[in-house]
Amino acid sequence: MLATWTTLTPDTDKKVIAAISRFPESHRMGFLALGSYGRSEMVTYSDVDILILRSDGFVVPDEVVRSVVQLLQDSIPRMSVVARSPSDCLMMLDKDIRSWLTLLEARFLGGDKRVFVELKEGLFCQVRSLGVDKILRSAGNYFSGRREIHGDSSKLLEPNVKNSAGSLRDIHALYYAAILRGWQKEGYPAELRPNFPESVFNLPLTEEQREAVIQAWMFFQNTRDAMHVAVGHLHDTLEYDLQRHVAEKLGYGSKTEKVSVERYMTEYYRQSKAVIGIYDRVYSSYSDDIPSEKVSEKLLRKNVMEFFLECATNNRLPSIKERDILTAEASASGLFFNSEDDQAFDTLLRQKSTVGKMLRIMNDYGILGSYIPEFGLLAQFFQHNIYHFYTADEHTLIALEKCERLVDRPGFLGSLFRSFPDPSVLYYSILFHDIAKPVDLATHEITGAETARKVLQKIGRDDIAEDVAFAVRYHLLMEQTAFRRNYHDKATLLPFARTVGSIRRLNILYLLTYADLSALNPNVWTDWKNEVLQELYSKTEECILLGLDESERLLQEKIDSRVGSALSSGSVFGEEWTYDIDGSRENQPDVQAAIDQVYHGSAGVVVFREQSSYSEAVFVCQDAPYLLSRIAAVLLAADASVIDARIRTRPDGTVVDVFKVVDLIHHGPLRSEQRAVIEEQTARVLTLRANTEELFRQHRSKWKRILRKSTITTAHTAVTYHQHVTDTGTAQTIVDVFAPDTLGLLYRLTQTISSFRLNIHHAKIATRVDGVVDSFYVADVDGMPIDDAPRQQELRAALLEQIRLLTMPESGPVTRV
Repeated sequence: MLATWTTLTPDTDKKVIAAISRFPESHRMGFLALGSYGRSEMVTYSDVDILILRSDGFVVPDEVVRSVVQLLQDSIPRMSVVARSPSDCLMMLDKDIRSWLTLLEARFLGGDKRVFVELKEGLFCQVRSLGVDKILRSAGNYFSGRREIHGDSSKLLEPNVKNSAGSLRDIHALYYAAILRGWQKEGYPAELRPNFPESVFNLPLTEEQREAVIQAWMFFQNTRDAMHVAVGHLHDTLEYDLQRHVAEKLGYGSKTEKVSVERYMTEYYRQSKAVIGIYDRVYSSYSDDIPSEKVSEKLLRKNVMEFFLECATNNRLPSIKERDILTAEASASGLFFNSEDDQAFDTLLRQKSTVGKMLRIMNDYGILGSYIPEFGLLAQFFQHNIYHFYTADEHTLIALEKCERLVDRPGFLGSLFRSFPDPSVLYYSILFHDIAKPVDLATHEITGAETARKVLQKIGRDDIAEDVAFAVRYHLLMEQTAFRRNYHDKATLLPFARTVGSIRRLNILYLLTYADLSALNPNVWTDWKNEVLQELYSKTEECILLGLDESERLLQEKIDSRVGSALSSGSVFGEEWTYDIDGSRENQPDVQAAIDQVYHGSAGVVVFREQSSYSEAVFVCQDAPYLLSRIAAVLLAADASVIDARIRTRPDGTVVDVFKVVDLIHHGPLRSEQRAVIEEQTARVLTLRANTEELFRQHRSKWKRILRKSTITTAHTAVTYHQHVTDTGTAQTIVDVFAPDTLGLLYRLTQTISSFRLNIHHAKIATRVDGVVDSFYVADVDGMPIDDAPRQQELRAALLEQIRLLTMPESGPVTRV
């Protein structure tokens, strides 16, 4: 790093000491610096935390305390002041271990030092009475909980520099352990607060490990300071756009170069990994996970894979001493593997549990990458979008762990996992599904399938090689079919079923899709996505069990019968009719009643159904130009965010559009007030008594003022075309729109498509966290697809321009409706 921050502590001390010097010691108040101010590690925009310590045996008038607080806050911006007595502070050990630990680093600023000594003696008595081990065990539990909240991984693509695993808080945890170990070793301390971070030399670490802690601390401090300068305020999450600025500030290259970010983040992961390793070493004796004594040195040095198999079989993690040996072995001239290693590795992957833990440790020490060199490349590969939450290797291991945990999970996913007597076919499929991304991202499924086949043949698993290669080759197919295509259309469902071919492969693909999606980002896997995937699974399973040729014949008969019935009657009123094989909402009583109302002259009816995590709004009305954009405006007015939609127009011109929606703020089912707004605005919009542009402007402006978030510029933006022939032989064009997630996007996209005199016959709306993939099945007014290149390019340019206008920085909000 070329840049370093300059601590703001000395200048802050001058201002604070000048303010508190006005108050005499007779008031029995001591002034202490806490947090980053207490550690003298303040960066730009750091908060100034001060504790006013009031003696237990002396009553300080409240007005005196208030005047001190006011003076301090007037003197220094970002000042946080709290007043407590020593006894209040000591009670925090049981109630708030985090706040109690900060007292260990408290720095005396001024006032009556007797109060400070009183606190110091009380803290020392607590440590001596309870014991360092008990306190550190409690602290370790707290730190573990913090990691779970902010990211229990050193390989987050957008880490929290302060709170994620392997970040500043873990270094502070080492600092607290060092202070307590120093008290245990030396007795009553002459000074309460040793120097930071040099105090880590009190810990039982090697010289190299101690130096690594200090280097990591400097790296994270420089990073945090550069972040604060770039955004102009306190900020802890290192987002993608911010990484470019920090990389340039710290000397890794220009922010316009992708490689500079990659160099910087590679160093970030190296530093974070080092901190996690040292943290685990220091806190291992206070954890039930890592044994400290057992050593299989002979086995470990003879056969690494046999060692990990032994650990997995006995459901234990390597001890600290064993990890030292792993470090030495991994850093030696090189690891060599033979057929015994192949057999042990394969036996390990046949285990029902602990597989993920073992592979994670193997990856941390470079053993997995040595054994499968292609996997080693994943550690250096990360994609610049918020859809992916982890580096590629971490994503893969989390996906495997998600799958592994299904062993005890109730419900469909769990029973499906338990149906595999040998889960290794699933684990290998997950292990290889992204293996070729560093080689060729665009065709990684094809290259990855060949890699999987080659490695499995080497290991001697020809029995599953083709199934795994299939799963890797098509690991994106089920997600894309479920969320981008109308799988109720036999023209989509049957080709998917033919590609899958068997129930065994369908099961593998479904579980791989679950593992892949649930390991991308904590917000990706949702109940409604599970419902959609399970519905596609059920339809595909039925086709395969019945026989694909027979399924096609029966489905076509069903379609021909219903279409014929509708055409002969001249009306579909009152019938359980649908023009495709969708088990849609049309044949349900409340929707049939709505169709009846529309048939007799109602402008439109909305039917609501409440699910556990979302609401379903079924719009029934007569087809009309710009109808879909009008409905989008209605939902916008009600602050309803669309997470999925099925758009369909019946031959009689009746529209039955089904939207899955959530509350824009709380992301749950709609409130009663929102449902009322939707019903009211639907009536107004369909009778042209409300202006949709005005609704759009009003609500866009409303959320600009409230949210004020910058657009996710790294989200994939594109418009692609695919030709499609429906069940009834009608040709349509599928328009796939990839865009950042932004307020009013659906309204603008549908409005633009309609302005080209195109009818939207079906739509799939899929929110991906960072952005959306909206798929529209369209045809022109003559029922023809748009297949000429000039017209496609014109529509693409118009859609991209609308996306650009909506996602410009000054546009503000990034929440989707």
